[in-house]
Amino acid sequence: MGSNWGTRGADRASGAFRKVALLAAVVTVIGLVNAPAAFASSVSSAVFSGGAGTASVGGTLHAKQGAALTLTLVTSSDTQCISLPVEFTGARTSNGGKAGWTFTTTAPAGNGVQTITIGASSNYNQNTFNCNGSTETRQVSYTLDNTGPVVTAALTPAANTAGWNNTDVTVGWTATDAGSGVAAAQPFKTETVTSNGIVTLTAPAQADRLGNTGA
Repeated sequence: MGSNWGTRGADRASGAFRKVALLAAVVTVIGLVNAPAAFASSVSSAVFSGGAGTASVGGTLHAKQGAALTLTLVTSSDTQCISLPVEFTGARTSNGGKAGWTFTTTAPAGNGVQTITIGASSNYNQNTFNCNGSTETRQVSYTLDNTGPVVTAALTPAANTAGWNNTDVTVGWTATDAGSGVAAAQPFKTETVTSNGIVTLTAPAQADRLGNTGA
């Protein structure tokens, strides 16, 4: 009898030990799950804007050569360093950290989408003048447009296979632009030809929304 009680008592004691061990294991796992992750700066907004020589079309900023561009960033308040291409000017560091940043640049020659990579960091190395530590990168873009519209003429009715018309002809002048778009409504000019023989017509050059003109 005494021997059986001793065994059951030992089992109870062993079970209690296992419960304590299990509880300790659970506490350890919860501690690991709730451990805070390494904190890094973040960029919540990056927007290009501009004045003369720029236009926003469909939510995208278009700019021609020489136009002043402003890049406005909103970051987490701990951000001390912003990395940007060398063509941007303005302070890149803040000893105490800040959330609002403004940089300027000038639109170059060329055409097409220009994508800029931004890096935001909570640390700044004053010896190497570089951002260090955890860095978040973000891309923002604008579109270069330094080419004017192309002007074409449409004949109504169309000429015959020999290139001639035997009735009066209406000529509609239209400009198209692959960049910021034509400023004027289209067709921008319509005229009717009633005379016989070979007739030469001309139309004025057209401008796009940035002021680029095409013959």
